[in-house]
Amino acid sequence: MINTILIILTTFLSNSIASNQYFITQPKNTTAMAGTLVTLPCTVGNKQGTCQWTRDGLGLGVDIELAAYPRFTMSENSCDLQISPLLPSDEGVYQCQVGAKPGVAPIASRSASLRVTAEPGRPHITQAALGDVMEVKKGQEVLLECQSLGGKPAAEIMWIDHMKKIMKDEVMTKIVLMEDGKTFKSISALKFTPSTDTEITCSAKSDVFPVPKTSVIVIKHLQKPKVYLSMENPRIQVGDSFDIRCNTKAYPESVSYKWYINGQQLFNEKSSTLRINKIVKSFDKTEVKCKASNKVGSEKATIILNVNHGPVIVEEPEDILAKPGEIATFTCLAVANPAPTYVWIRKSTREVVGFASSMTVTTNEKDEQFVCKVFSEGFEEVESTPVKLQVIRKPIIKNVDEGQIGGEHLLHCSVESVAKKTKISWIVNDNPIDISDTKYETIYNEDGIFHHSFLVFKHPERKVLEHACFVSNEAGTDYKVAQNTSGQSDTIAIVILVILLLIVIMFLSFTIVIYNRKKNLSVDRMEKEKQVQSLSTETQPCLERSFCLDQSFISPSHSFDSCNTLSTTLARSFSLDQSRTERRMGF
Repeated sequence: MINTILIILTTFLSNSIASNQYFITQPKNTTAMAGTLVTLPCTVGNKQGTCQWTRDGLGLGVDIELAAYPRFTMSENSCDLQISPLLPSDEGVYQCQVGAKPGVAPIASRSASLRVTAEPGRPHITQAALGDVMEVKKGQEVLLECQSLGGKPAAEIMWIDHMKKIMKDEVMTKIVLMEDGKTFKSISALKFTPSTDTEITCSAKSDVFPVPKTSVIVIKHLQKPKVYLSMENPRIQVGDSFDIRCNTKAYPESVSYKWYINGQQLFNEKSSTLRINKIVKSFDKTEVKCKASNKVGSEKATIILNVNHGPVIVEEPEDILAKPGEIATFTCLAVANPAPTYVWIRKSTREVVGFASSMTVTTNEKDEQFVCKVFSEGFEEVESTPVKLQVIRKPIIKNVDEGQIGGEHLLHCSVESVAKKTKISWIVNDNPIDISDTKYETIYNEDGIFHHSFLVFKHPERKVLEHACFVSNEAGTDYKVAQNTSGQSDTIAIVILVILLLIVIMFLSFTIVIYNRKKNLSVDRMEKEKQVQSLSTETQPCLERSFCLDQSFISPSHSFDSCNTLSTTLARSFSLDQSRTERRMGF
């Protein structure tokens, strides 16, 4: 009996299961990332009715394509629901349902929760909307705001400085639910005062999406140009060509340039480089200036050109007169770059006696000469003309002679004096002649160590008086009386003329006597020759040569010519003596 009942129940249950729908797989709670493909499983055994999905209790439709939800589709062979791409708005409670058929009851799966996560959007800094650089003034406080949209869960925003350190001070953060009601907007504000140019990073991440997304802004301080000048080679020599560069550090970096030479603007030079060709010595110590400007302000930089050139003596040493034992100082000045050095040498011995531009020496009894040599590193030496140290000596009157000038009698006093102060004066009858004396005129002339004084007589009768030349200097005096030779010269001239006249008379008398004697001898000889010729006419021919020789013997005309020649010679001698006499009387 019992066995029969069990068989009947088993047969009933089997028939009942075979006629009803049932779930093989059912949806389960799922978390998926927005933007991906999500499949909610729903497999039905002995499926008789039509599949339908509900979300939050609202049916989505029974059509496989689900036209009202273009991103939703159901599988043809099963009731699986596919969503692609998944959006945060797709989040909800889903349930799979199968409709009824006659004799078949409808079925519904358990409810499953679909949770959608969304990666935070790339953060953006509001102040960087027009660029990645923010310009600020020195000491200006900066407020930055960073937003990250669509995060689910909400993004966590952090601020990071250029040293990779998290900035926590003065940070305010808030989270706002977006309009879709599913995602969040994270907002963070940072307030700080940058001390230097810096780079600030806004980072957004969440626990579900730990890889941060970042946005960067560069903080630049507005700065007028900082300027410095540089050259290719700091060592410049005369004749070199080189560039001077105007280096700047500024923001904005758009900079204009102006160049100046010793304060004068070079209007055609507007680049950051100034070219100088074949520089000359006169440019040494020249000031070159560059002025750089931007919208913030301007700044200048200056460089002084250091032009190397060989030594040139600009102040030659001068001769010095000094007494024995006195200190004498010679000065020699030169210009050169590098700076000149000096060496003084005694010329007679080549001994080095000094190493500065000035050289001091004690005066000896003898005159000396020195040479200043100038040196500059990298260049040939130069030397001055020899300079003399002359010892002051007692003056010496070389001579006092007479002469004529413009028909006026004068005395000339010639003096040799090595001294600083030499004075020549004239004395008549032991009384000095005053320069205001109208009876005389004094003329002075100096030629090195030789001094000349001329005393012109305005009254000729005073030349018979005794005159003397007196000279003095620091070392002593000299005195010499002028010899009055004007009367003596006239007497001597007369005596010489008388003597010459007597000599001429005696010579003429002697010539006449000789001539007469020779004439008489000639007559006698001719008589004798006639006699001889008459005797020898018959035997010997006439010799014309002998006759010619006789005639060419001393004749009166020849003797007279000889006399004239001697007279001319004597006259010339007289003129020469007279000329010599006049020259002696002159100066």
